[in-house]
Amino acid sequence: MFKIYALPDDPSAAPPPRQFRKLPPNGIEECLVRVYVVQAEGLQPKDANGKCDPYVKITLGKKTINDHENYVPCTLDPVFGKLFELTCSLPLEKDLRVMVYDHDMLTKDEKIGETVIDLENRFLSKYGALCGLPQTYCVSGVNQWRDQLKPSQLLSRVCDRQNLRRPVYKHDRVHFRGHEYTAVDLGEFSDSGTDCGANAI
Repeated sequence: MFKIYALPDDPSAAPPPRQFRKLPPNGIEECLVRVYVVQAEGLQPKDANGKCDPYVKITLGKKTINDHENYVPCTLDPVFGKLFELTCSLPLEKDLRVMVYDHDMLTKDEKIGETVIDLENRFLSKYGALCGLPQTYCVSGVNQWRDQLKPSQLLSRVCDRQNLRRPVYKHDRVHFRGHEYTAVDLGEFSDSGTDCGANAI
């Protein structure tokens, strides 16, 4: 990608603004990948009874996770409820392949379907993995924060990518883009103690 700018006639004038101020790292990035497989719906029947016995198989680079022992018997709408963890080196190992197989006792297991996820694309995307994140930051309980970065770190990342001035934190107040925010702005969460809200950020 390139762009040509017309220079101003006045040599003392400021040059045109740069399009990219902070580029992603150019080296190999070691990552931990968490794959949440919740459920599947309307699978293709593979058995004579019109059902199948599905289980999950995951590959990433040379690594393979085969959950064959935990197949769900006789169903087309299995609920797996599984978490799988793998490590990878981007961009060398970028294609995450999630497959569903039908378990058979006598014959070879047959593939029901699969999907391929480009992890490098997800890693460099400006859109974070927000699925399942609670609305408030809690350090314990059922609503415990599950993202690897705290909300303050996520906000700093947005500022870096959009060339915005970072927020200023003073005691129980935050100054950001000309506005001041306090714990009172959290409404019903302002009195929930140190486990939730701005105090834990």
